[in-house]
Amino acid sequence: CVWREEPGGSPRSDAIAWQNVFELTEPGRHWADLGVLLKYGRLLDGGDDAAELKLLAEKAVGRSTLLVNLVAARELSGGADTAYGYALSWAAPVRAGLELGIEWYGEIGDGSDFGRLPDRLQQAGPVVYGEFADVAGGTLLFEAAVLFGLTSEAPDATFRLLLEYGF
Repeated sequence: CVWREEPGGSPRSDAIAWQNVFELTEPGRHWADLGVLLKYGRLLDGGDDAAELKLLAEKAVGRSTLLVNLVAARELSGGADTAYGYALSWAAPVRAGLELGIEWYGEIGDGSDFGRLPDRLQQAGPVVYGEFADVAGGTLLFEAAVLFGLTSEAPDATFRLLLEYGF
């Protein structure tokens, strides 16, 4: 489920999504770990479904990790263009189960309109990644970030929180 809260509003679930990651290389055996993420989402308010494809690359640099993701997303309706974007992340451990880093997200354009990056949504900011093992027999992972708008197309600030429980 995807939850959103508009300023002054209450949190509400407006979508449900399925995603799967496919590893293309064995972790740690090549210059970078490569993968593909496939995602399918259905809006609960009757809007168009959407699909997303991400090419994933991860590189260990000393104790830190660099991630580069290239994204293609498309609404599954007649005539919709494919939107392209990217996500960059760098993180370093500060202690066991806790990493600090920086994330940068941006839009490149769509199939009919590639423009200058300053004319597109661009956001960046600090992030905290954490892991708590043995929580009720599983593992709780979290990511918390504050992303600041770098262009006029981006919101001034966005708070992102991701919680994941594995069992």
